[in-house]
Amino acid sequence: MSYAHAETSRSGDGWHSIIGIILGSLSALITFIVIMIAACDSAGWVVGIALGWIPALIGATIVCWLVWLLWLPIIAGIIYVVSTT
Repeated sequence: MSYAHAETSRSGDGWHSIIGIILGSLSALITFIVIMIAACDSAGWVVGIALGWIPALIGATIVCWLVWLLWLPIIAGIIYVVSTT
């Protein structure tokens, strides 16, 4: 296998990876906002804004990675539940 072929045959270039990145990014943004709102609600505005971004960033990173990795089973599960009810 040549270097050019190895460079173009990476697993992260397919349509499934692009969809996972888009869905993961959207879910990470939503997660970040929700955790920041929860931090401001529980600790007050000053502490919530000053320190709430740390758990929000950690939570958003974890959610982004999980959705990117598992987006197809998640969508299949949602379709199955909707179609059987």
